[in-house]
Amino acid sequence: MKKSFSCFVIGADSLLIESCEILLAKGQTIHGIISATPRIVEWARGKGIAVFDSQSDYPAKLRSQPFDYLFSITHLAILPDEVIGLPRKGAINFHDGPLPRYAGLNAPVWALLHQESNYGITWHWMTAHIDQGDILKQRCFEMAPGETALSLNTRCFEAGIETFSELVNELADGTVTSRKQDLGEHRYCGKYDRPAAACVLDWSRSAEELEALVRALDFGRYDNPVGVAKVRIGNEGYVVTRVSVEGEPPAKNEPAGTVLGAGADGIRVATGDGTLLLTGLSDLCGREVSIADAVKRTEIRPGRRLDSLTGEAAESLTKLNGELCRSESFWVRRLAKLEPIELPQAKTGGCACEASQRRHEKIHVPRAFVDRLKAGGFADGLTSAFGLFLAKIGQKNRFHLAFSDSALRKRIGGFEAWVSARVPLQIEVTHGDTFDQAVVKLGDELKEIRRRGTWLTDVVARFSELRVKPELGEGRFVPIGVEQRSSLGGGELEKGLQLALAISEADAEARLEYDTSVFSAAAVASLAGQFTTFLNDIAARPGKSLTDLDVLSEMERKRLLSDWNATDVPYRKDACVHQLIEEQVARTPDATALVFEDSTLTYRELDERANQLAAYLRSLGVVPDRLVGVNVERSLDLMVATLGVMKAGGAYVPLDPSFPTERIAFMIEDSKAAVILTQSHLVAELPKSSAQVVRIDADWPMISSMPRTPSRSAVQSSNLAYVIYTSGSTGKPKGVMVEHRNVVNFFAGMDEKIPHDPAGTWLAVTTLSFDISVLELFWTLSHGFKVVLFVDRDRESKNVGASRSDRSIDFSLFFWGNDDGPGSQKYELLLESARFGDANGFSAVWTPERHFHAFGGPYPNPSVIGAAVAAITSRIQIRAGSCVLPLHHPIRVAEEWAVIDNLSNGRVGISFASGWQPHDFVIRPEGYKDNKANMFRELETVRKLWRGESIAFRGPFGDMIERTTLPRPVQKELPTWITTAGNPETYQQAGAIRANLLTHLLGQSVEEVAEKIRLYREARAANGHDPAAGCVTLMLHTFVGENEEEVRGIVREPMKSYLKSSLNLLKQFAWTFPAFKRPGGADTKPDDLDLSGLSAEEMDGILEHAFARYFETSGLFGTPQSCFRMIEKLKAIGVDEVGCLIDFGVPTKTVLQSLPHLNALKQLSIAARRVESANGQDFSFAAMTRRHPVTHMQCTPSMARMLLMNEETREAFGSIPQLFIGGEACPPSLARELQPFSKTTVTNMYGPTETTVWSTTHRLNGELETIPIGRPIANTRLYILDSNRRPVPPGVPGELSIGGDGVVRAYLHRPELTAERFVPDEFCGIADARMYRTGDLARYREDGVVEFLGRNDFQVKIRGYRIELGEIESVLTAHEAVREAVVMAREDAPGDVRLVAYLVAKDMAPSPAALRDALRSKLPEYMLPGHYVFLDRLPLTPNGKVDRKALPAPQGRETKASVVHAAPVDDLEKTIAGLWRETLAVQEIGTDDNFFDIGGHSLLVVKMHRRMKEMVEHPVALTDLYRFPTIRSFAGFLRSGGVDGRIKQSADRAQLRKDAMQRRRGVRTV
Repeated sequence: MKKSFSCFVIGADSLLIESCEILLAKGQTIHGIISATPRIVEWARGKGIAVFDSQSDYPAKLRSQPFDYLFSITHLAILPDEVIGLPRKGAINFHDGPLPRYAGLNAPVWALLHQESNYGITWHWMTAHIDQGDILKQRCFEMAPGETALSLNTRCFEAGIETFSELVNELADGTVTSRKQDLGEHRYCGKYDRPAAACVLDWSRSAEELEALVRALDFGRYDNPVGVAKVRIGNEGYVVTRVSVEGEPPAKNEPAGTVLGAGADGIRVATGDGTLLLTGLSDLCGREVSIADAVKRTEIRPGRRLDSLTGEAAESLTKLNGELCRSESFWVRRLAKLEPIELPQAKTGGCACEASQRRHEKIHVPRAFVDRLKAGGFADGLTSAFGLFLAKIGQKNRFHLAFSDSALRKRIGGFEAWVSARVPLQIEVTHGDTFDQAVVKLGDELKEIRRRGTWLTDVVARFSELRVKPELGEGRFVPIGVEQRSSLGGGELEKGLQLALAISEADAEARLEYDTSVFSAAAVASLAGQFTTFLNDIAARPGKSLTDLDVLSEMERKRLLSDWNATDVPYRKDACVHQLIEEQVARTPDATALVFEDSTLTYRELDERANQLAAYLRSLGVVPDRLVGVNVERSLDLMVATLGVMKAGGAYVPLDPSFPTERIAFMIEDSKAAVILTQSHLVAELPKSSAQVVRIDADWPMISSMPRTPSRSAVQSSNLAYVIYTSGSTGKPKGVMVEHRNVVNFFAGMDEKIPHDPAGTWLAVTTLSFDISVLELFWTLSHGFKVVLFVDRDRESKNVGASRSDRSIDFSLFFWGNDDGPGSQKYELLLESARFGDANGFSAVWTPERHFHAFGGPYPNPSVIGAAVAAITSRIQIRAGSCVLPLHHPIRVAEEWAVIDNLSNGRVGISFASGWQPHDFVIRPEGYKDNKANMFRELETVRKLWRGESIAFRGPFGDMIERTTLPRPVQKELPTWITTAGNPETYQQAGAIRANLLTHLLGQSVEEVAEKIRLYREARAANGHDPAAGCVTLMLHTFVGENEEEVRGIVREPMKSYLKSSLNLLKQFAWTFPAFKRPGGADTKPDDLDLSGLSAEEMDGILEHAFARYFETSGLFGTPQSCFRMIEKLKAIGVDEVGCLIDFGVPTKTVLQSLPHLNALKQLSIAARRVESANGQDFSFAAMTRRHPVTHMQCTPSMARMLLMNEETREAFGSIPQLFIGGEACPPSLARELQPFSKTTVTNMYGPTETTVWSTTHRLNGELETIPIGRPIANTRLYILDSNRRPVPPGVPGELSIGGDGVVRAYLHRPELTAERFVPDEFCGIADARMYRTGDLARYREDGVVEFLGRNDFQVKIRGYRIELGEIESVLTAHEAVREAVVMAREDAPGDVRLVAYLVAKDMAPSPAALRDALRSKLPEYMLPGHYVFLDRLPLTPNGKVDRKALPAPQGRETKASVVHAAPVDDLEKTIAGLWRETLAVQEIGTDDNFFDIGGHSLLVVKMHRRMKEMVEHPVALTDLYRFPTIRSFAGFLRSGGVDGRIKQSADRAQLRKDAMQRRRGVRTV
């Protein structure tokens, strides 16, 4: 009878996992696994088995829990006797050799070397004596021909698994037996035993012995702890990987080692007894080298003799290897985690190849420093000082130097080909230490590496973690080193080094030896001088910490801190921004100030309008430092708004309408804006807040009643001018508080840098939310410029589907009555959805009137429900989806809805219905007869009562009584709809009475509805009503999610239940069911069908068919992108509003979770409608530049590249005399592209928002390699500091800090962050002066010009926008499917910077589309990653931090989710797909993929446009690529000849619809 037992298992290889699987399968208990192997740890945790690190105090764990057996499986360390004695029944070891003949380690290697014919494995009891316990199981087998260490280990693995299964059975049933070993045959293979001469081939041995050596050392790609067969050919060392023994001995008696032949098939070499053919070689890094290449490289010829180590040399190398192998694991660990230090003065990453490239610079070691060192300690002391000096200027606390001394070189003398002459010296610096303390630590490190010796260079080929670092085998493991020599005279910089400190102990001298291809003589002289200064400071201030020790001389310090910051310039410190503009108004009142498309304002007109708005804002309580949100699209109104706010004394807060609602909501709440300026069509999209909303267009009649002349406010220059929100690393934006005096000082700086006399025309292209707009909008107006406001309408469409209508469409929420139980749960979906809709700009909430039916039962009276909705919302309209008017008295309807109109401040609307269910009329039986005619008649009565007219009604005694209803409503006219299904006559009647229309797709197709809408519009026109003004609302069953198939699964059963409950509707779908028999033949009508006789299976088949048809044709089901196609179809037929019926049986929680996806669909539609060109005029970049001869322009490098790529804009861009490029790093490639524009002056601009727009400028003067950011502007100071805020020398990177009058007040409501980033300016000598720590890395050139190097944190700038990567990461990790997230800005192609998100999923990886949709609801479009790469785990540095350098390029790694890419179907689609792959650098592309969802952006659109025009014959406009963003849609566009009938409309008709749309955006009345 088998019994279960308990055990622990210890080991380090995959055999352990297989053995544990056997234990578990046989029902045995594993209490724990002791291992540090990541794969084993992961497996164990997946099985729920405890894991203990083999380096930990695991014996304590074992002692705490009784167990039967301990299995040691591939555990190569000796177990303590105590551990062996812990199991109750014994410890068992797996040994990969036949005991007792091959005990110890690496037994398979020695068996192969001894050319054994048989081998085997052994399971044995463990004792205090290694591998001498009794044998439990043994399996022997014959050696196969050509057996290698790899193949033999594999066979041992297989035998081990087979025998372990048998052993477990025997242990369980108590039948296990053992036998003692014959210790007389015991042969032990020691851990440090190695083949002779470090495995270098000895040609005097027999060919068979050499062939056996090669096979014995062949571990494949697995780690090899023993060695590899090596040979020296010429001056190069090779690893021999494959050989064969030639059958015949040499024809002539050639000496051993003679080359007998060399060709592509191999190299034949004479051995002690025959011929060996070398057929496989690799270099010492493990990289395969073809025989032909080796022969060519070494020029080997027959007759040449190969080096062979014999006699004393072989013995010496054998002895040296025996010593070095004991520390091999130490060196492998260190080499695997090498951290080089890179000096900023280096020009390139090359290393010296020719002696002519090597020079040296003497170090003047101060006598005082030499005297401080003890006798005999000069070399080590100077080595330590050099390491500390490098740590200081390289700003790195831990790194390695290549170290060598005379003792090491002597020890390996003659074996440099096989043994490394340099070792990595580890420098670890604690900046609080003094020099003496640091020297002690580094002295211990020097002792340790001298004790460890060095390593064989073939370790790189033998260990997988080193094979990825081929530079190790080439002697280039780190670029900077220290060479301790007996004298300096004959020494040269060693190959593989770029810079070395050479030290003579005997002469107490030193010099810097360097590679001139990497370091200039001036750079090394500067380094030498700074090192000397450092040594002097050590000698002078021995007790100072390393942090305080200086590398700068007093002269250098003065130059850095004072001379290069001499920027003092007088300016109007008491002036405000608007006051400077008012002064310009007085100088040129009738000059044109602003142009927006076809509208203009003079300076006087702009000033008067801004004065009126300022007075109005002051009447609302706007005072100095009061924040006012500006949510206005780019227009003249935008400039009136911002200038009016400043004139009122307030500070404007840009609330870009293109930002996600959630982001705008945060900025409103965080800023505590008391007033928000917006436009009528944006009101519905504004988040709910307590701020007073002023519509600068609709409310202008009131605003224009205010005085046109300025009235002074109490604002002073120390008050805020604006607060701009920038990306925040914590996941929330942060507001930057900028005062008027900051801006006025900035103006003074620009006065010196920008030609402005006479004033010119400035093309303003920057959004208000980007602070560089201050230059183009306000500095310009204070100097008399004409400012042309440009908006690139094409780019606004980049996320819109293939074929867009230019019509507007609204989204509302429709409810039908999903009964979720008693109490408030019954209305949870309604109320929570209403809150969501109110916060996210949905137009209305519709509730029905439904009686006597469970489905719809919660809604017997929409007026009661409407009152509840009014109480919890502030913007969304409240409508009756069907008020069955014949069931009610008109007075009750007017009164009840007037109450709601007051509660909601004028947000109600009613859709009237005549009623269709006779049983409902038990409520009011007299209303049933002629119910439809009664509805139309009583609707007019309700309208009149609503207007306040007195209506006569019959009283109880037959007399007529005049009545006027109360309360009076807010709206003068009641917005009314007519609810109708399929009767065309009702559509016409609704149009005739000027009512709106509410219908659905239940039982009618889109095409049928289109025809009925046409009848409705015609009826309106025929009765004298505006045909375009009526609102057509279409109710659709709606569920939008991340994945279309998931959506289908969620809605299938609720929709089938719904269809089953609606018999007439089901008949419509049953009619088309292929298997349905039509009684009465083909002439049978659907209404004649009798479904009662159907079986359950037949009914389910019809329901499934009906659902499939409805899902595809009549509902809004799918992802935002797939549903957008239905929205476009509805726009095209004239639908104005989609009533999204979300309440049809799907669980409430599921519906609520889906609402953000529905909102994403709404946002997609909004983006589409913004792409309209007013009156069909050309307001493109090129046209505006020509129409208004532009003299100045400012833009980001990304925009500049985009304009240069396009033929239509390149010429216009190149005609602008003054270009200012900034907002992100200016790439040299852009400078080269701008070079041909000889008449254009290009200035590179730099500055963070926190120091007021630009802080430095640099006029490009032919720089094509690195583009500097220049020198500071007026009253600005630059400091480049190390991590301890101490100045760094020229050429050394540091964090750029900026002081001066541009430093802003603070971050809004963020005192901790303000204190962290705004710190005292300790260098200028001005009390209370502050400087801002930018987080940017920069360095001074020797001429005082600053070069920008990047960020020292995770903030980047892309297309001009400052982005905190942490904010994106915060949003990603909040996603329910994401465990970890890291975001990087990658530039895998020159000039193409993209955000890439690296993710670890919790379970199933979500699709990139789903992640983009989730991010779009929280982040602006410019912050969305272009690629999403899923990894099993994020790579880590040795310190446990995410190793960003190890993150892979995104190519081909988008997601693990199952994605099917539709393949191109013809040559045209294949051509387009090829262009996409080239442009996006993505290989997996489907014809339905959206260009902008797989990494595309506006810059890449321009790039592809240029290539497209080269590849296709049909003319392609840039806008076509936005309109057709999939391969399939674009190919269809080209096939049609480029004519898109759904989009191409006349300008007059487009304008007509636009005007009607603007009217409907307000309150819709009938």
